[in-house]
Amino acid sequence: MTRYHALPGSTSVFLAASLLVGCAKDEPAPPSSPDLDRMREADAAAMMQDYAAWARLHPGVRSMRLDMANELHYRFLNRRLLAAGKTAENSPQLFRRMATARTRAIARAQARPAEADDAPPWCAQAISFSEAPKTSGHFAAQSTFSCTGGSAFSFADITAYTMDESRQNLHIVNHGSAEDFAIPLLETEVVPAAIQRVPNQIFFMDSATLAFDDVQDFSGYQPLETAGAVPNRDATLSFTHPKEIQNDASSSDPRLREDVIRMCIYRGSVGAGRDCDYAVVRKEANGSLTPFPSASAADATGLAAAIPNPNGTWVADTAAYFASTGPLTYQNGSAVLAYLPMEGSYDAGAAFGTECANQSTLGSAQLFLAETGGYCDKAQVVGSPTGNVGSVPWTAPDSKQSVWPFRGLVDFGQTCLGVFQNVKMIVTITNPAPACRGARNLSYKFDKIDFRNSCLAEGTLVTLGSGKTVPVEKIAEGDKVVSDDHGRTLTVQAIAHGYEPFPMVRIQDDRGQRVMVTETHPMLKDTGMVVAAKKLVVGDRVMTRRGVTTLVSVERVKFEGRVFNFALGTRDEVAVVGPDRSTLFANGFLVGDNVMQRRLEERSRPSRAQALARLPSEWRADYEHAVARKTVAAQ
Repeated sequence: MTRYHALPGSTSVFLAASLLVGCAKDEPAPPSSPDLDRMREADAAAMMQDYAAWARLHPGVRSMRLDMANELHYRFLNRRLLAAGKTAENSPQLFRRMATARTRAIARAQARPAEADDAPPWCAQAISFSEAPKTSGHFAAQSTFSCTGGSAFSFADITAYTMDESRQNLHIVNHGSAEDFAIPLLETEVVPAAIQRVPNQIFFMDSATLAFDDVQDFSGYQPLETAGAVPNRDATLSFTHPKEIQNDASSSDPRLREDVIRMCIYRGSVGAGRDCDYAVVRKEANGSLTPFPSASAADATGLAAAIPNPNGTWVADTAAYFASTGPLTYQNGSAVLAYLPMEGSYDAGAAFGTECANQSTLGSAQLFLAETGGYCDKAQVVGSPTGNVGSVPWTAPDSKQSVWPFRGLVDFGQTCLGVFQNVKMIVTITNPAPACRGARNLSYKFDKIDFRNSCLAEGTLVTLGSGKTVPVEKIAEGDKVVSDDHGRTLTVQAIAHGYEPFPMVRIQDDRGQRVMVTETHPMLKDTGMVVAAKKLVVGDRVMTRRGVTTLVSVERVKFEGRVFNFALGTRDEVAVVGPDRSTLFANGFLVGDNVMQRRLEERSRPSRAQALARLPSEWRADYEHAVARKTVAAQ
């Protein structure tokens, strides 16, 4: 439910539209647009001062949780909602929950006025922005917001201002907002802002966020001061890694053309050129890199990128090797799932003929979980030089220099990534006191990074087109495997192998056949339905080489050996069998390949209709009004 305000400094178009909608037509008139803008500008100036005092007590923390007992915070949030067209009449549950949250906050403050809340916030937010072309004064900003496990209702906005160096006289340049129901992650539209770059003028933006579920509530505030003095050289933030490597723009399969960085943390690839952009590797004595040499954590020495290869095979790029001083697969007995390479440069720029240099510069990175909701913001540099600050692996953090390069491996694993899924990463650099009064913040957003895993246990027997069965680890590219009970075959196009940190699923049927697969591996039931192995239960009827059989045992077991998966079928072969039937027989059971696994994962995510069906009934009126307002705004 995204609303976007295209006219700088004006809310009149949007507010007028919102008042035309069905039940909303009898709402009391809101303040006029100029009056509301002036009130919001005054709120923003006061919030900036409040945040500055809070930030001194919370170094390195970017987002301040709003205190609903605080009159300024509560007023600020209400006016942001009003500017987005939200009122007690068109959003009754929202304002009921707002009032309840305020009552509870006041009661808590009176009972425990000095008690600090050290629990990790339920939700997190970040602002990402860019300026293009250089020195033109054309900016674009966006707010990203996510709550662990998702929320019944979420709201985020972003407002851009200009102000003088007193930081008191703010003027709204543009703003946008977004709201939605029963989703894991919310983003505003990209909000453009054109400003005149003149001395003594500062470009500033801030974001307010709000979320509710059945019992929790969250409200947050994040400011970002971006452009300062007229630059001789603009501040810049650039990345060499991570980068998307394996995109195949010529492929007929849209999944292979999408812009996504694929991180195969628990797998190496043999001939899987379109499978991994980066994989865990061991650096050999001769300098070569071997993907996943063994199950021993000590054997994995770092992460490497792939070299684009015309024949599709995965070849490690020794120039893009990111070393670690410790094990990469496990730490402190817990599986670590998210490692990211970071390489690039931050230039603080120059203004008034002076190099800005880097004064107490901080770098931070946040991951937002796009499929389940949630975030990671406690990234740690792995095996980086002494003196690094924050989660960006600086290689030469010299306060006298304007340009700081960075290169290293960053670990997000222990903070929250307990699942394989798509994530968004936002990296923000803060230079709190640039010597030249230049830009204080820069950010860079990676819109989609994908973590995936492998499937069949080592030793699993696969049926070849010749009728012979061979262990899965003996399968080679170009082999033909039987794909169905009609004897049709598919050609092995690529092979991936690695290790599985989680217990695998071992099933047995009533004819004594057993197979062990990872929990997300696609299995075929007797109805033809494709399900993840973790969904199987005793009594389910599944398809096998010997016909339909019944499962008599489904259990989870730890497996220390390698796991394997394939991409099956040439374009012509897949055209015959269909996109959801790239299958093979594994220990006699009919199972899917890597492509089917990805399709299954996509289908397994709740649809929009399914998510809304679970929306609590008390939010239904708010949702219907939001849909109506969006429809009118679109007209």
